[in-house]
This record gives sequence, C-alpha cells and structure tokens, in this order.
Amino acid sequence: MAVYHTHTAESFIPSSGVSHRPGGQRGDIVDVGEALVKRLAENGVPAVQSKAIHDYPSFMKAYGPSEATARAMLAENPSIQMIFDIHRDAEKKENTTAIIDGVSTAKITIIVARGQQDLVQPHWEQNHAFAKLIDAKLNQHYPGLSRGIQLVEWRYNQHLHPRALLLEVGCQENTKEEAMHA
Repeated sequence: MAVYHTHTAESFIPSSGVSHRPGGQRGDIVDVGEALVKRLAENGVPAVQSKAIHDYPSFMKAYGPSEATARAMLAENPSIQMIFDIHRDAEKKENTTAIIDGVSTAKITIIVARGQQDLVQPHWEQNHAFAKLIDAKLNQHYPGLSRGIQLVEWRYNQHLHPRALLLEVGCQENTKEEAMHA
C-alpha cells in the first residue's frame, strides 16, 4: 500500500492554528498519513509513504508534481496493491465528526474520479468498486466513520492504478488527533 499527499500543507486549525502550513512546510495531514502507515504495519500490512511537498509554490498546480511522486512510488514498489492520496476536507466540523468507540473521530470521505474528456480515467469503475468495498468495511466495523463515496468529474491521479483513491479525513475544524484516530 502507498500513501502520498497532493496538498501536503493541509492542517487542522484547532491543532496547529492554521488550515495550511505556509511556505512549503508539511502540514498535519502528513502526520495523519504516517499514522495510517504505522497502523497498517502493526497489522501486518506493508505500506510506504511519500512526504514530498507538492503544493508549493502552487497549491492549484499540485497534481502535476504529485502524479510524478505517485508514478515513482508505483515504479519503485511494483507490488503495491492500492494507493491513497490523503487530504482533509473544507467542510464544517458537525459534518465531519463522529463518535467511534467513545472517541471523537474525523469522518472519512472516499473520492472517486470519473475523469472528463481531456482527462481520461480508464480505471474509474475499478476504483469505484474498490471504494465500495472500503466503504462497506468502514460501515461494518465503524458505523458512522464513513461519509460515503463522492463521484467527481476529474482525475486526481486515479488513472495511475485500478485501486487508487483520494481520501478526505475530517476538515480544517477537526483536530489532528480526531483525524489520526480515523
């Protein structure tokens, strides 16, 4: 499994005081990805994470650099079965928070990109099927954790692999701890 962050500067205001770290700094979202990789390793699932900064100097053009990172991760680790781009949403906390096992936890939204005319996405149906499996497992084991699956008319580097998803963990109003618990 591989984890990377297109918008590496994304942060959680209650924890760091800002929604985005300035000037090419890594934000709290990188710690969330690191927590996922660590938790997977504890459960016998090998995972790698890239902490490369993609959204500096241009937040809006971050998908080009993150695509290069994702391609390199896949080339260096040909056994990767899934690749996740971990973000946080720009929502309201009441929409992105649940109590899971008695703990306030950031909800997870699964984004599936269908592509568009100039941005072909040949794997979108496979990615969607994979998203449905993850959503079902989240609902089975942690009811309330998933905000569901969003289909979008874009690509988000999901054309690189048949099990590539963008995961949004909480929003800028959640704490980093709530996101890490997710």
